[in-house]
Amino acid sequence: MSAAKRWWLHVDLDVLDPMEFPAQGLPDVADEPGGLTRTQLAALLSAATGAGGCAGLSMAIYDPDQDPDRSGARYIVELVGAVAPRSG
Repeated sequence: MSAAKRWWLHVDLDVLDPMEFPAQGLPDVADEPGGLTRTQLAALLSAATGAGGCAGLSMAIYDPDQDPDRSGARYIVELVGAVAPRSG
């Protein structure tokens, strides 16, 4: 079996510890403690996208109702900007 030349990276933000990123998870579902820190997630995504071949990425499980000051949304934008694969 050969490796794919191009691949897509999808991240569910509930992989983050809810103490690090409270705007994750689903409404009316208890959060799971003990997830990754923001630093760990950024390092993991940077390593993955830096390996080459990443055609793009997507993120899900952001709950704006749990993010009244939108600091979580700002974090997502900064994270995507830092780790998004660059063309060229």
